[in-house]
Amino acid sequence: MGTFFQIIGIIVVSIIVLLLILYFGFKYYLRFKLGKQMSKVIEHGPLEQPARITLEPVTKDQVDSPELHQLVEQLQSLQAIEAGYFIIPQLNNTHLYAAYAPDHKACIVIYNHIVGCFFDIVAPLKDGTNLTFSTAPFAEGMDCPPGEEKHFLSSDTSLQEAYQTLLDDGRERLSLEPPFKDYFEQAYAKEMDWRLTRGISEQEVRNQASLNGQQVSEEDILAVLEQQNQLYSEELDDLVVSNFLDTTDISAKDWNQYQNSLLVIHEKTSLDYLQEILHWYVEDLSPNTTYANIIDRANSCSDLLTELNNYLPEKLQLQLIGQVQDPVSAKLYYNPKLGY
Repeated sequence: MGTFFQIIGIIVVSIIVLLLILYFGFKYYLRFKLGKQMSKVIEHGPLEQPARITLEPVTKDQVDSPELHQLVEQLQSLQAIEAGYFIIPQLNNTHLYAAYAPDHKACIVIYNHIVGCFFDIVAPLKDGTNLTFSTAPFAEGMDCPPGEEKHFLSSDTSLQEAYQTLLDDGRERLSLEPPFKDYFEQAYAKEMDWRLTRGISEQEVRNQASLNGQQVSEEDILAVLEQQNQLYSEELDDLVVSNFLDTTDISAKDWNQYQNSLLVIHEKTSLDYLQEILHWYVEDLSPNTTYANIIDRANSCSDLLTELNNYLPEKLQLQLIGQVQDPVSAKLYYNPKLGY
């Protein structure tokens, strides 16, 4: 059951990823080249990309979107089984409507996002693949996790046409059962873990620039990659800390000491970022040049921490307080300078 819903959160994730990339990296191009949909993004400013979301049930009357309600009406001819209306507060109050196909072998999700309304029709195949037909704008060109097959349809494709395309596919599908809410939230979390640990790729940035007819320099692409992946790294930091608290028996007294003085190191932590932090850490120590040389010549985060600790006074050494393996292998260090 869970494998099917791995796909459900992808469009929301992909669209937010893309909008962040476009806003931060290409905002000056956007004002002139991408028209009404993207101008809405500029008006709203950069969108949040939370690592976790919650679906809160709402009534039909609470969803102020004629376009979404028109799409829901199209489902009547399909005899779809309603799963409900929901709002996602963490995603700029995105609304969605979900329903199951009458044979329970597909799920239809209609989104009301700031870039407009679009839908996914999703089906789990017997071979383990998650098959999706989607009218999501701007998502083509974004990579998906292994085991997922996604087909993008034109924005004027009707739900009936998309559903018939699914039926015409002919591959054997698996049955689905509610509840929708729990599976969606779990799927989003799994998708975000994959996205955050993998990072954004250079090819994805190039794909989006090409799809939108943008001419961008290598400098633009590298800047987008650096900024987006740094945001991902910071999101991972938060997930690591959350998992540490969930899996570690730490006293309230100790956590009160550590919580504002943590340094989280994982495989996505940038060496440049860590070097910047540690230069600040040693700036008022003497002899400063010795510490600075250690920091500057490091080849990896782990080597840097080990060598620096060998030279620091004992009371200022970075203290390992724990480690986790999920969603990424990471170590948590206590930063005495902040807590001293």
